[in-house]
Amino acid sequence: MRASDSGFFEMTNKVSGFSGFARLDSTGAWTSVSDQRLKTDVKPAKGNLEAALRLRPVTYKWRSDGADGSSHLGLIAQELRDVLPDMVAGDESRGMLTANYSGLSVVAIGAIQELNARLKAEVTKKDAEIAALTARLERLEAPRRAVSGVQRDPDGKN
Repeated sequence: MRASDSGFFEMTNKVSGFSGFARLDSTGAWTSVSDQRLKTDVKPAKGNLEAALRLRPVTYKWRSDGADGSSHLGLIAQELRDVLPDMVAGDESRGMLTANYSGLSVVAIGAIQELNARLKAEVTKKDAEIAALTARLERLEAPRRAVSGVQRDPDGKN
């Protein structure tokens, strides 16, 4: 841990020759290394919506706070590990499990994008169905209008 020359509090670790770090700035925001130049084999993440839907957000109180402690919102690490194992660190036989909550924001973004794509596809399908039904209705009403001499108004109400 160190205070950087640029005024950040930094925590560093070295894994497989790579020195990763996280920064805490004066507003209390943590950031972590995410530079493209340090990454390889980059592919779109898939299955985010399915994973997000399998998660179970809970409210809870810490045992150490007693019955009067304030409620918190989060996930149970063991349940999270069943759905997204990479989002959990630790070994229950030697200590507590931790959840990578900042990583879950990426899952949430992916889930929103997947849901948006599904909704766009559904709207496109419904628009095509509406256009087909409108064309069919026009064909069915055309003989009636021809016989009665009724012209369709610009608003399409007749």
